Amino acid sequence: IDTDHFYPRSITEQKAIGEKYGLLPKNYFIFLSNIEPRKNILPLLDAYQQFADTTKSKAPLLLIGGMGWNNGDIMNKITTLKAAGYNVILPEKYVPDEDLPALLSGAIALTHPAIYEGFGMPILEAIACDTPIIVGNNTSIPEVVGPEYEEYVDVTNPEAICARMMALYSSPSTVNKTLASRVSIFTWTNAK
Repeated sequence: IDTDHFYPRSITEQKAIGEKYGLLPKNYFIFLSNIEPRKNILPLLDAYQQFADTTKSKAPLLLIGGMGWNNGDIMNKITTLKAAGYNVILPEKYVPDEDLPALLSGAIALTHPAIYEGFGMPILEAIACDTPIIVGNNTSIPEVVGPEYEEYVDVTNPEAICARMMALYSSPSTVNKTLASRVSIFTWTNAK
């Protein structure tokens, strides 16, 4: 990870990026990956719907990512939720890399419920930005997050994802020191 780029951004930067995307700092969840089935987005959308219904919150779910394969059901669900008044945001334009650290820093949490994951770079980027994560204990994710992480959720269960979203929404948090120490493991220096 490039910690010269991914680090906690100031509230000023969070507000500026929020204005660009119509967001308030610490009042949205973010997903950052391809929009495709292996990223388990349908259960995330179900969890977000439950979260919004339960809390009556308008805190958005910001979905950032390229269009992947076989995503028709996902796009239909997004359209249905938006038509019903849920605050799901899928930017129509490419989100530049330089915007990502402030977007991650300003989020309540990164929601990354992938079922199949090659590595999980967005997870590490969120941790570097001091942003809590909502992830499962599956595929390569424990290699990134570490086996001692105590907040893994069952990513196949929308209720479990929703419960973690509600917990972080009602009690904003930062990344604990043990989890934050994972960032220093994944550097180019250590990869040599």
